[in-house]
Amino acid sequence: MISMFFYLMVSSVGGTKIHLIEKDDKSWCVANDNASDGALQNGIDWVCSQDASDCSTIQDGQTCYIPNTLKNHASVAFNNHWKKNKGNGATCDFNSAAKITNTDPSSASCQYV
Repeated sequence: MISMFFYLMVSSVGGTKIHLIEKDDKSWCVANDNASDGALQNGIDWVCSQDASDCSTIQDGQTCYIPNTLKNHASVAFNNHWKKNKGNGATCDFNSAAKITNTDPSSASCQYV
């Protein structure tokens, strides 16, 4: 199987950084089934404070708002943050509130990256 990669080039003072994002990555970071509501909310709050774009799709009226549950919103935020930052060492843990799955959690209206 041939893996496909996208190259994201980010210009910065002193050079250009290249981040590789594997198109065919078949893993996602989702809310842990046994995580408490408090742990999920703390994880969402942390992710959104790091980069608001990771949480943009879970806002009211956006593509991943429904189902309007803490578990769904946490899964979307965790996955967005992890996928964007795992090349820089980010993990899918969020104080044990998250886990890796090989089952695509996408729905008709909410496509996970």
